[in-house]
Amino acid sequence: MSKNNKVIGIIGGSGPEAGTDLFTKVVTLHRKRLGNFYKSDRDAPNILLLSVSDLGGPRTKIDCEVGTEGYERSLLALLQTIKKILPLVDVFCVACNTLHIFESNIIELLVSMGKDPSIFISMVKSTTKVCKGIIEEGKKTSLPANINSKAKISIVGGPGTMDLDGNSPYRRLVEDLDDGGNNNGNGNDRTTTKIIYRLPTTACDTLKEVIWQIKQDGIPSEESIVEYKRFVIEDVVSNGVKVCILACTELPLIHINDDDGLHDSNKNNSTGLLSSSSMKFIDPTEVVANELLNATQSYPGEK
Repeated sequence: MSKNNKVIGIIGGSGPEAGTDLFTKVVTLHRKRLGNFYKSDRDAPNILLLSVSDLGGPRTKIDCEVGTEGYERSLLALLQTIKKILPLVDVFCVACNTLHIFESNIIELLVSMGKDPSIFISMVKSTTKVCKGIIEEGKKTSLPANINSKAKISIVGGPGTMDLDGNSPYRRLVEDLDDGGNNNGNGNDRTTTKIIYRLPTTACDTLKEVIWQIKQDGIPSEESIVEYKRFVIEDVVSNGVKVCILACTELPLIHINDDDGLHDSNKNNSTGLLSSSSMKFIDPTEVVANELLNATQSYPGEK
């Protein structure tokens, strides 16, 4: 099989818009990377999107705990979906950050089926790689955006993803970068570390309400956009954050639907970075879209 004929699989449903958003980003990024060699529909990548409502949220921290009804229901639905899509694709991903709490289960399933685990393109591992790359680059130069090895990084998402000391799929990244955290005097509310900036409870509640609204209505409301902008300015930028990981697939939809713009037009589609004058946003859906194409396509002029 020619490399360019390989099929990309996207498991969606949490929520359904997240799956279609990733689908669109794969196609858009492929067209950009192919450039003038993209002549017609026949040059588009082969993609199978399987959107499964049983995988849907919203999810609380409890739903990410082993043995709970939400955890076991999501795990069963995910493994069943993978078995359905595997015969039809060459690589696949899951269009949800939180569902990556099951990454070890996914790998275990693939091994048990005699499949190469590398056919699963992890959104979290791909994003972690990009984030660490930014930090390494920052050790060499403070440009752009004044990012260096001591700059603060914030991971923003739903309750499960924000449980950075618990079951968050980004816990490994936090452990790799964090200095253990400093208690800010509010009990278990650790908001400041050397590198990782931990959001206060009030900010997490704001994010939860915004995400829940998008899941219900499909697109962000004007109120959600306003609240999200306030959150970014008051709870993220003002606390010295230089890199912000949009660790919920609903959050990039706000950037897409925001006419005023939380960032300027300087978007690097090959890395998933959305640049602003004060910090960088990392969009994991954009990052994994790039990795899916790396695994299945070849581009003239690229090594």
